[in-house]
Amino acid sequence: MPITPVVHLEMSISLSEFMRSLNYLPGESELFSHANDMTWELCTANGGVCIACHELPPRRVGALTLPRARVTLDMRHLPPGRRDAFLRRFRRAFQRGGG
Repeated sequence: MPITPVVHLEMSISLSEFMRSLNYLPGESELFSHANDMTWELCTANGGVCIACHELPPRRVGALTLPRARVTLDMRHLPPGRRDAFLRRFRRAFQRGGG
């Protein structure tokens, strides 16, 4: 099934943790530029992706408080055949440890 050009995710992550994880995303031939406080552009020879992250109110479950963010991956400038690979790389860069 083809990946849509714009993907919206709700992630349990703080903005500072999100920014740290961005360092694990670029490959060798890519350039990251910080467009503004919550938007980044990833440019490659094959196109580009605009990544936006906006903090949401935390989720509370009993005594536990989890950070939340809405993340948008705009892959319209990335060829359709490259979107799935980018999404896999994005998920791997933001994967959290667990048992």
